[in-house]
Amino acid sequence: MTATLPPFIPVKTNKPGPGPGGTHLFLGGKEAIDKMKVAKGLKVTLFASEEMFPELINPVQMAFDTKGRLWVAAWESYPHWKPKEEMNDKLLILEDTDGDGQADKCTTFASGLHNPTGFEFYGNGVFVAMAPNLLYLQDTDGDDKADVKRIVLHGIDSADTHHTANSFVFGPGGALYFGEGGLSPIAD
Repeated sequence: MTATLPPFIPVKTNKPGPGPGGTHLFLGGKEAIDKMKVAKGLKVTLFASEEMFPELINPVQMAFDTKGRLWVAAWESYPHWKPKEEMNDKLLILEDTDGDGQADKCTTFASGLHNPTGFEFYGNGVFVAMAPNLLYLQDTDGDDKADVKRIVLHGIDSADTHHTANSFVFGPGGALYFGEGGLSPIAD
């Protein structure tokens, strides 16, 4: 099917950057920290970056688990997927195995995802919003890789990945709550 697609139309930005040919310049993690102004008595350190772990691209949500590991929903396909490219967004686990305050291990818990906008830990896995579905990805053998993928809810708005399910939290009664961004105000 993709062999019959016409070539993509080049899209030019309406806000060119200061780099050659209008490219945008991005600072590395350490360079960004050097430019920060931090309140007296505080310190900023770098736990992980795309320079250290290339798969840590376009992070959308991050959360620490009960083992002190940082989980990140990373969107390789952002801002949108193109038909000739693989959908391969990921849920990553970044870990500091030697206790020096910096991640030295990255495990892909799940790959082949498409715009996971939020997640919440539960049992041996995580609930993951991937519109139009809410998935449950479970690790059944303890290797930090999802072995089971189940759709637990279908019908989440998928019109715009910037405005879909996110910000998960369990309430005191055990219910799972989440927001859906970009809501329009109701006119009087």
